[in-house]
Amino acid sequence: MRIGGCDAWLGVKLLGYAKRRRKARNPPESSETLPAEAPKNQHKPRIPCSEGFRCNRTRHERYGQSIMSEPSTPFSELAHRRRSNLRIDPERAIDDNLLDQLITTAATAPNHHRTYPWRFRIIRGDGRRGLGNALADHLANKPDPLTNKPDPLTNKPDPLTNKLDPLTNKLDPLTNKLDPLANKLDPDPALAQARVSKARSKYLRAPVMVVVASRAGEDEIATIENRDAVSAAIQTLLLAATEVGLASLWSTGAAAQSMEVAEFCGFDSTDTIIGLVYLGWPTAELEPALRAVPEVVRIDQA
Repeated sequence: MRIGGCDAWLGVKLLGYAKRRRKARNPPESSETLPAEAPKNQHKPRIPCSEGFRCNRTRHERYGQSIMSEPSTPFSELAHRRRSNLRIDPERAIDDNLLDQLITTAATAPNHHRTYPWRFRIIRGDGRRGLGNALADHLANKPDPLTNKPDPLTNKPDPLTNKLDPLTNKLDPLTNKLDPLANKLDPDPALAQARVSKARSKYLRAPVMVVVASRAGEDEIATIENRDAVSAAIQTLLLAATEVGLASLWSTGAAAQSMEVAEFCGFDSTDTIIGLVYLGWPTAELEPALRAVPEVVRIDQA
């Protein structure tokens, strides 16, 4: 193939010839030092994604996401191994000393002005059922605010159907669209009851639940800083659990907003629940997840 005329074509040919000559004059000392060539057209195996369904590089690259490189240090390898895993043996207990070590490690997280804002509650045995009952009471007494909106005219639901008044089901005069929040009917009572029943046994899936809350600060900024510190403590707890071979999962949802759950755990009314962590010995190991490279912008000019 000619590129830019005869001279360019001849130069390319001579360059290739020179490379082959150098390779022939300097052969490798031993074939053992040569890395084995990977077979052509060999596809990399799929790795389960952190969300629980099968995933490969194509899925991430479809959204313009690069893939993290392989871990290069023991801590990096540990962080890559951490997965949200509920494949847990609910009958196998966790030693008290090990739990104490995990909590102590979690409490090494940074916190502004050394406020130590975390509050830990270890729930196990019948306490797990009590925790589930507290969540169930919350769900039974306080319907979902997004689907059980009152009639905007009377500020009360229809006492017969517990549904919104069909006469006020009008278009939003500004957008000419139905209000996506207030224009929903009450969910099927059977489904709501099933959700309450499920909550009662929700926390029996693991031998230990660790409920973590954050203390309120002296002002709004201090409260935010406390919450961030507790979040760091929970991540440290998850990493420590992974290191000793435990499975874990950080949960929030309705329980994190429930006064019944907070009262069951003995938290103050000003405390905020940041997470409910499932802990237990795994019945199945999960492969490290493919994770997208985080956005990093380097700014070195004023």
